[in-house]
Amino acid sequence: YEAWAQDYEATVRHQGYSTPETSVNLLDDALKGLDVVRTSLKLLDLGAGDGLVGVNLSKIGFTNKDNLFAHDIAENMLELARQRGVYGHFVQHDIMAGSLDFPDNSFDIITCVGVTSYLEPTAITEM
Repeated sequence: YEAWAQDYEATVRHQGYSTPETSVNLLDDALKGLDVVRTSLKLLDLGAGDGLVGVNLSKIGFTNKDNLFAHDIAENMLELARQRGVYGHFVQHDIMAGSLDFPDNSFDIITCVGVTSYLEPTAITEM
């Protein structure tokens, strides 16, 4: 993903990739009717890549950067996510190399879009 970073969005969009939008729409539907203020929810975007999920999260009310964490294995991808201006925190880490460096129950929501097929079961239980 480090080498792919600059061409990532153009490549996946050319292939019809719309999973970030679809996933965020599903989250939006799940939160409707709940008594929650989206700007107060702490969210970890695990495998944030270049920030496509974050852009869509901001469209549905996740606008408090202090509560939005982008996590990815590739620093080049996180740099692209930084440029989008929707996350407040950035963590470069390979979840397969060890546990997340957050206390248990640190987040209200964890998104993990386009990533789970790459993970071992132990990494999924860490989430």
